[in-house]
Amino acid sequence: MQSFKKYKESGMVSEAPTGKLIKRMMANTVQKKRYNAALKVLKNLWTRKSKEKPGRHGLEYYASDIANQYNIDTRVLVGIAKKAGL
Repeated sequence: MQSFKKYKESGMVSEAPTGKLIKRMMANTVQKKRYNAALKVLKNLWTRKSKEKPGRHGLEYYASDIANQYNIDTRVLVGIAKKAGL
């Protein structure tokens, strides 16, 4: 995660609907702690569930449950998780 200024200068800001763009920026700036905590929980849950019953549910299913608990956007959390290598 990085500051808003670095995020803006990195060129990751592209043509996207305003709501999605705002949520992506908030994930990297204002709500950084929430997304980091949710990502940590998602990583632990995903590794455990993939060992127990592989293929039962996808990453998006578990990300949805965790995002609802942390009151964050599911799609942004999935995007961060995929960038992190899940």
